[in-house]
Amino acid sequence: MPGYDEHVGAAKMVAMLVAPLITGLTYVLTEDPWLAAVGLCGSGLVVLGGMAPDLDSNSSIPRRRLVGAVSSLLVLVIGVFVGRYWELLVAVVEGSASDRLPTVPPELLVVLLVAAAVTIVLAKTDDGLQALIPAHRGLLHELAFWVGVGAACGSGLYVLGPVVGLSPTATLYSAIVLPALFLFGVSVHLVQDGEIV
Repeated sequence: MPGYDEHVGAAKMVAMLVAPLITGLTYVLTEDPWLAAVGLCGSGLVVLGGMAPDLDSNSSIPRRRLVGAVSSLLVLVIGVFVGRYWELLVAVVEGSASDRLPTVPPELLVVLLVAAAVTIVLAKTDDGLQALIPAHRGLLHELAFWVGVGAACGSGLYVLGPVVGLSPTATLYSAIVLPALFLFGVSVHLVQDGEIV
């Protein structure tokens, strides 16, 4: 059975073949260098997709790297939040910010607190994610699961595109091409494992 090095090596080789093809084809069809750059960067998603199915193994390199990346990202987000809202946080501590605080629906606070608690519990227990994904080579080795994930991410990109100021063409392109590249990487992994014949 292929290991981490084989999966990542195959995904990198496929990404090196796909990147110029996607970038060139995008530029020829749209004559937009920014979209071509998105396609080029998106080829990195092929490599991520090539590692994704092994997130269901508690001791896997992709799982350890994901936990490290998420931890670093959380620290960065907290640092940016504190830096951005430092004066407001000081005012809250001093008790003089009641008129400047945004009103947050209590339901949203409950959802965020529950999500934070679940995340902390899963992160602090050795087999936290194993409780959700009980078997290696189970759910995450099913192409249908990743197609659903890709469809959800594509829908999210399509909805968020206009919000962040992307043109309709860039929004549609991102919503289709980026999840497709990730799914292509997942497919490379599943073919190597014999899940797709």
